[in-house]
Amino acid sequence: MSRAESQARTRRLLLQSAAKVFAKRGYNAATIEEISEKAGFSRGAFYANFADKAEIFLSIADAQQQQDFADLAGRIRVTPDEKIFDVMGEWFFRTLVNAPLVRALDEFRLVAQDEPSLRKRLADLAQADIDLSAEMLSDYCQRHNVTLKVPPATFAGLVTALISGYAQRLAIDPKAISSEEIPVGLEAFWTALSEHPT
Repeated sequence: MSRAESQARTRRLLLQSAAKVFAKRGYNAATIEEISEKAGFSRGAFYANFADKAEIFLSIADAQQQQDFADLAGRIRVTPDEKIFDVMGEWFFRTLVNAPLVRALDEFRLVAQDEPSLRKRLADLAQADIDLSAEMLSDYCQRHNVTLKVPPATFAGLVTALISGYAQRLAIDPKAISSEEIPVGLEAFWTALSEHPT
C-alpha cells in the first residue's frame, strides 16, 4: 500500500468511526479519543487528517448530504407524478427526521451559534442544501413544463423550513405528526406555487 493509499484508508476509517460515534452519542459527548480508538488509530492520526471534531463532523454531514440528494434525484426520475409527494415525504422523514445524525446536528447548531467560523461553515452546508434542492426542482420543472411562481431557491427554502418545523416538533413529541402529513404539506406548497400546462 502506497503512502497516499494508507492516508486515504486512515481518513476513511476515521470518518466511518466518527459517524458511528456521533450517531450514538451526539456531537457534544463524542470525543476525538473515542473516534480515534474505535478506528484503531491514535490522536496523532486524527489530527493528521482533521483539524478538530467540527471538521470531521462537517465532512460527514457534507458527504451524507451529497448521498441523500443523489438518492432523491434518482427516485424522482423514476417515480410517476402521482407518487412524487409520497416519495419526497418518505425521503424527508428518513433524512431529516429519523437520520442517525439528527441529534448531533441539532447539538452542532447550538455550538456553532457561538463560533463565527463554525456558523459560516454550517451556513454553507445549509446553503448547499438549498442549492441542491433548487437544482433538482429546476430540472423537474423543465422536464415537465412546470412554471414556478417563485424562484426555485425560494421554493426550496420554504420546503426546507416546513420540514425543519416538522422535525423540531417530532423531536419533542414523536407522535405529534404522522409521516402521511408531510406529503400533504409538500403538495399544498406545490399546488399554491406552481403552474402546470393545460
